[in-house]
Amino acid sequence: ESFALYNNQLTDLPFEKGQIQALHLGSNKLKVLPPDIGQLNALQNLYLEGNPICELALQKIRSLLPNCAIAAIEPFFLGRFLRGPAV
Repeated sequence: ESFALYNNQLTDLPFEKGQIQALHLGSNKLKVLPPDIGQLNALQNLYLEGNPICELALQKIRSLLPNCAIAAIEPFFLGRFLRGPAV
């Protein structure tokens, strides 16, 4: 199951529990994601491009979703998919 909420100018994430495998949140205004995001155990891909999420928030997301590939534009990893801790 895929859930797409891109390009909506979201500043907060409406948390949706379920067996989501891909979550598309690109081009919003998200600075952080709620800790409940860690309950999405089936999540394999998280797309965050175009959001003002800082490196510290990305590290928190990675710790909550250690088995999820995260696509985000970051200062040192521009547009790369990251799995788990930063490399």
